[in-house]
Amino acid sequence: MQWFKIPEKIYFQPGSVQYLSKMPNISRAFIVTDKVMVKLEYAEKVLYHLRKREGRNYVHSEIFDRVQPDPTVDIVREGVMAAEAFHPDVIIALGGGSAIDAAKAIWLFYEHPETNFNDLRMKFMDIRKRVFKYPHTVMDKVKRPKKERYVGKFLKQAEVVALFEAVKGHKLELGGILGVFYGLRRGEIVGLKWEAIDFEANTITIEHTVTVATIDGKRVVVEADTTKSKSSYRTLPLVPQFRAKLLAMREEQQYYKKLCGKSYNKKQGVYIYVDQLGNRIKPDYLTRQFPEFMVEHDFRKMRFHDLRHSCASLLLACGVPLKQIQEWLGHSDFAITANTYAHLELTLNWRQLMP
Repeated sequence: MQWFKIPEKIYFQPGSVQYLSKMPNISRAFIVTDKVMVKLEYAEKVLYHLRKREGRNYVHSEIFDRVQPDPTVDIVREGVMAAEAFHPDVIIALGGGSAIDAAKAIWLFYEHPETNFNDLRMKFMDIRKRVFKYPHTVMDKVKRPKKERYVGKFLKQAEVVALFEAVKGHKLELGGILGVFYGLRRGEIVGLKWEAIDFEANTITIEHTVTVATIDGKRVVVEADTTKSKSSYRTLPLVPQFRAKLLAMREEQQYYKKLCGKSYNKKQGVYIYVDQLGNRIKPDYLTRQFPEFMVEHDFRKMRFHDLRHSCASLLLACGVPLKQIQEWLGHSDFAITANTYAHLELTLNWRQLMP
């Protein structure tokens, strides 16, 4: 077994895409991405900000969209050849880990063509003996900002009971239940369809998401039969109380569908989280309205995503191992679960020891 390691740290911050419109000393941008990001017009968003350089020079751009999951050496070499032909002065990674890894590798071989790939390959068992020294750049002297770790808030069991009572009959009710009990992400909640519910097997399958993106300065809703990662695709048990709630909601939706006739949105009516006219609840509604609802009803102010943290904390309090919590929440890596919730596990264990 062999492995190929490249510099692993990426430094970023909110607004990094918008920063391209004023980024100094660039004239040729090489965008490393995949075909999905191009199809969803995320690449167009990057091009928009590169073109929006008022009072600055025009930036020529080239898109390399050949990146695939776990990019091969051949794809990296193809990207290097494209970069050499284009002569960029900035390389932009657009996408997930595969695009970022490919961009870093392309940068390394483009900036330092003397680098030999065989020097980077190391026997897996010899990682403590063999270390490849990467070429130094002027960026090594730049003082890099440190990202502050965000610690999410979470509800205690009594607060969850009170929240369920307060949200009953409110437009936020379904989102609150799915957020606290199942720990679903916002896009997974809004993207939940009736076909994902198996009332015979009593299961819920998370397989479709609805998210929002800003393209050319406009907020666009993106529907996709994909999840955040492969691990996010999961099947969860349908508990009796929530099963009864869903059956009542389905009956109510059928009533309004018949009542509204042609005015009912049949296209979005396939989703569970819709209003009386069949219009799907917008993802931004949960993010915007939930904190306000919490304050108005004398709860601690918190983000909607903190319901996901609350789910994890309640599972920990019930003695569920972190590995199983990872699978329940759909984290792609156990390290994400451990790093995010290990402090909760320690706190809960200390409470159990206290008289």
